[in-house]
Amino acid sequence: MTDQLDLRGLEKVRQRMLLTQEGIASLLGITRQTYNNWIRGRSRPRGAQRDRLRATLLDISRLIETGRWPAPGARAKDPGVRLALLIAEIKASNGEEYGSIHLSGEGIT
Repeated sequence: MTDQLDLRGLEKVRQRMLLTQEGIASLLGITRQTYNNWIRGRSRPRGAQRDRLRATLLDISRLIETGRWPAPGARAKDPGVRLALLIAEIKASNGEEYGSIHLSGEGIT
């Protein structure tokens, strides 16, 4: 993969994944403002943020390709539950904990 990421399609990916801007930002470990700056071209992900973005996009593309997302009923869930379902799918497909996001019986912590 080249050092430069094409961020033009990131907003379409977010919408396809049924995520809010807050949801995708949380998934990427960034703020909503940082996400907005990326998609508007005001800043670019660097270092660990770039690596996390690449890994997350790869995980998302695998879920779409294998038909695991959107999960049944995901459209009917509230955004927080939808994000939790997505994280659970990513964890299940990777067999590991996903970044700094932890799931509990109460939701995302």
